[in-house]
Amino acid sequence: MMTRSRHKQLCERLGTFFGLFANPVRMKIFCCLQDGPHSVSQIAREAGITLANTSQHLRLMRQLGAVNYMRSGRSIYYHVADQRFIQAANMVADALDELKSPAASCVFRTSPSSEFELSRPQKGY
Repeated sequence: MMTRSRHKQLCERLGTFFGLFANPVRMKIFCCLQDGPHSVSQIAREAGITLANTSQHLRLMRQLGAVNYMRSGRSIYYHVADQRFIQAANMVADALDELKSPAASCVFRTSPSSEFELSRPQKGY
């Protein structure tokens, strides 16, 4: 059984973590990484943001445990820390779509070529 204090801590931790994704730029980065590791320059190019801005957002995402990185030579590649984060995002997108929520009208999906496209959510992805 969870104590009231533990429950409060968990809620605060979840609020902080989910706050990461309240920012559209970080959501673009997260969507980019759902297909696997990307370099900072790849992420910046696909998300349409500067390298400096990309690095700032990735640093915060790493600090809060959403992404991890690996170094290969002079390049750093980021990846989603746990695939369950992607599954959770997909579950929320599906729920919003089923509820006909206005928030579901424009969700970032990746196309087969891994380019971003703003599209209407679809079932079963």
